[in-house]
Amino acid sequence: MYKVLIVDDEPVQTLLAREVVERAGYSPLVAHSGEEAMALLRKDTGIAAMLLDLVMPDMDGMGVLEAMRREAIAVPVIITTGQSSLEAVLSAMRLGARDFLTKPIAPERMLISLQNALHLGELETALRTERAR
Repeated sequence: MYKVLIVDDEPVQTLLAREVVERAGYSPLVAHSGEEAMALLRKDTGIAAMLLDLVMPDMDGMGVLEAMRREAIAVPVIITTGQSSLEAVLSAMRLGARDFLTKPIAPERMLISLQNALHLGELETALRTERAR
């Protein structure tokens, strides 16, 4: 079963994302801050994808993406945010985000994005394994 890390400081958004993830048959993990997300990513190498809020106190989504890049944590990330500026989208994509969803997010859209990220993660893992041979 795939583990999906949901990172959002808004309880309602976290609950909605958790429900979508569970209904899809995945196992949700929840973090309410960027620091908490990084602690989970460092500890749990079985996380298959992440739904990451862009705007949070302490460490925001961009900070998480930067830390993941520095620490070579390769988990497909889908950015979720209530603010969608072209600059934010481009910055997140440059840092490795796979998709960018604007709140409120339709459950179907979240599910499609999540499935695509998980499939891409599988392909990248297979490619890394093949290159290691």
